Amino acid sequence: MSEDKKFDKKQVNRAVEELTECLNNILNSNRDQYPYRIKQLINAIKNNEILNLIIKPYIEMKLDEENIGFMETKHSLKLDMIIPENEDEEIALILNILIVFAENENCIDNNTFRLSMINNFDESLVYFNKNYVEPAFKKLHRKLKYKLEDIGAMPSDKISAGDVTIINIKHFEAKDSMVAMGSNITQQSENIFEKIKNEIQNNVKEENDKTELLNYIFEMEKNKANKEIFRTYYDRFINRLGIYMTIIGPLLPFLVEYIK
Repeated sequence: MSEDKKFDKKQVNRAVEELTECLNNILNSNRDQYPYRIKQLINAIKNNEILNLIIKPYIEMKLDEENIGFMETKHSLKLDMIIPENEDEEIALILNILIVFAENENCIDNNTFRLSMINNFDESLVYFNKNYVEPAFKKLHRKLKYKLEDIGAMPSDKISAGDVTIINIKHFEAKDSMVAMGSNITQQSENIFEKIKNEIQNNVKEENDKTELLNYIFEMEKNKANKEIFRTYYDRFINRLGIYMTIIGPLLPFLVEYIK
């Protein structure tokens, strides 16, 4: 792809929304739909230039396959899962495992059962998603968020391919679902905490999740004049959102204004 290839911010936003939907669909899928949802993610990456630029380097990353991933144990059936310490390698590992799962469904049941030792394929998959897929997806989404924030600070209405490509895997920062632009952002930011609280109260059913998310919003509102403290609670809030990202995502750009 040419280095001077340009993307509109709208294109980038839509690409990230598509990716977010694919990730959430995988996490919320039952066993029968799991391979189909993974294939949807793979197709989205192949067919969307922006997602291809962002995700492909993860898929092609060289990993130490002998020392990470599914590992045999002394137990004849039991598998261990070794996660890399490097976040980008963790994301790459999980994406590549999912690609294998999409190509060979037998691997899903065999590996998730041997990992969890739960004698139920649906429950084994839930265990695998909760402990390994979801943490990697949260890291990927955070990196995407940061990249979009960086892009949003640019004066140009166009984004070059170089701005979206992973230049340095170790320090790659990426994008979230939206970026706030325009003259109304300050006015809307003033009420953003109440808006997010209302969204959490109305849409988050799990009480523990609701309490934790509301606490982070309270701390952000209390510390909105202190960028360092605000950013700490903002990052915790983002990492905790998980499946609620599609609900809260459109409001996040207004929180970002307090960090700039």
